[in-house]
Amino acid sequence: MFEQLIENLGNALQQPLPGLDTQMQMAPPQRGRPDKDWVMTQQPRRAAVLAFLYPVAGEAHLVLTQRPSYQGVHSDQISFPGGQLEAADLDLADTALREAEEEVGLKREVVQLLGALTELYIPPSNFLVQPYLGYSLERPVFTAQPTEVKEILEVPLAFFLDSRFQTVKTLQVREQQLETPCYLLEDKIIWGATAMMLKELEVLVSPYFSSRGR
Repeated sequence: MFEQLIENLGNALQQPLPGLDTQMQMAPPQRGRPDKDWVMTQQPRRAAVLAFLYPVAGEAHLVLTQRPSYQGVHSDQISFPGGQLEAADLDLADTALREAEEEVGLKREVVQLLGALTELYIPPSNFLVQPYLGYSLERPVFTAQPTEVKEILEVPLAFFLDSRFQTVKTLQVREQQLETPCYLLEDKIIWGATAMMLKELEVLVSPYFSSRGR
């Protein structure tokens, strides 16, 4: 059940994370693999996102958002709730909680943080993003912030372990065609940094689903 998944994840986060090698399985082939020292020479902006788990009829779900259409590198993309570190934030975990509350109405007091996943550099926007994993034992009420979120997506966690929904698609990105691994969620394509972070989460939760006989 959901509580067992959370216990397993808590234990997994005490061990070395799957890391960049796992994230790169969902990276476009054209994407470079800069090391941390080089990334820091770019003076990246810091940001954080929240991978938030909660049960629906006992099954773990994950909340994602679709960004609105706008003139920017992440227009219309599927992402975790999150955003840029602000001066008033206590730390990056505080950033993730604040942004989740602003974007999807997730009250920070209902979120139990489990820990951090592997940070990821996003070259097009020069962001170094720290993902955090959190949960609640009950499904919260979500409310989209319309200027930042076109749609809230509540996705069963098991979806990301089903190979039928993982493929490679050719996308038109900034006037070039990009062939990239992705998750297919009905008519939506989850790719890029979000897919890379999801791959690490997928690897972390796969022992739990394997033990249930998936």
